[in-house]
Amino acid sequence: MTGVITSPLAADVLAVLEKVGPMPFRALACALRLPRDRWDRLAKTVRVLHAAGCASQRRAGGTEFVVPANAWGFRPDRQERLAWFAARLLEVGGRYEGGRAFFPKGLSCPVAVVPPDAEIPPGCVAVLDGFGKPPPGAAYWCRAEELKALPLSRCLRKC
Repeated sequence: MTGVITSPLAADVLAVLEKVGPMPFRALACALRLPRDRWDRLAKTVRVLHAAGCASQRRAGGTEFVVPANAWGFRPDRQERLAWFAARLLEVGGRYEGGRAFFPKGLSCPVAVVPPDAEIPPGCVAVLDGFGKPPPGAAYWCRAEELKALPLSRCLRKC
């Protein structure tokens, strides 16, 4: 058993990782709304969580992920896209839980990370990897690469 978490930042990091799963460091900083000058504090917090056995840093698919202790296997390319969508959603005050996006104004939709033109359940938010048309049935869509640089309001499009 690990010790007691007394740092509010450490508790926030663990809460985000438990809901989203592995996240690139920059996406985690975005989700926590940390300005760049506080990233060193986040890095220290991640090291402390690693020492406590609560989280670790793992390189997968060319990306450095902060990984919760309970995460075993994941697909790095898919998880990175999902993590950036969740980070941008959290940045604007929304929530991501159980594969669903809960937007600040009350709308909730399942999230699908898919290639363009893929089959998805109706009413999803489609996070596309690459260019192409959004899948039929998607309620909203965005491109994964845009999420790294732009706020959600500039990336998310209605179908």
